[in-house]
Amino acid sequence: PPAVPYIVVTREDTGLDVMAIDGDRARVDVQYRVTVWDAQNGSVAMDRIIDVADQMDTLLHAQTATQNGVTLFCRRVQTGTEIEQVPGGAVLYGAFGIYQFESGDAS
Repeated sequence: PPAVPYIVVTREDTGLDVMAIDGDRARVDVQYRVTVWDAQNGSVAMDRIIDVADQMDTLLHAQTATQNGVTLFCRRVQTGTEIEQVPGGAVLYGAFGIYQFESGDAS
């Protein structure tokens, strides 16, 4: 098993790919779910994972980067917590953020 807490990144949707009239790609939007998991009990786990999730949010939310003249923008669109029971009876506690990565105008 992985050491805890650990982070899992999954693609949340198929994305939006908008083509301009002349056939050039104008905008691509895609969402990723970033979940921090821990196997500690109750509030101890939640405090730890929320701290890590907050750090991830600082790194991702409202950040921009430009590569080869294309500006990419990341914004948080949702947050939440979850509890999952895994085989063997262990309980995992998770805190997640869903982040939308966009190219083009970030407004």
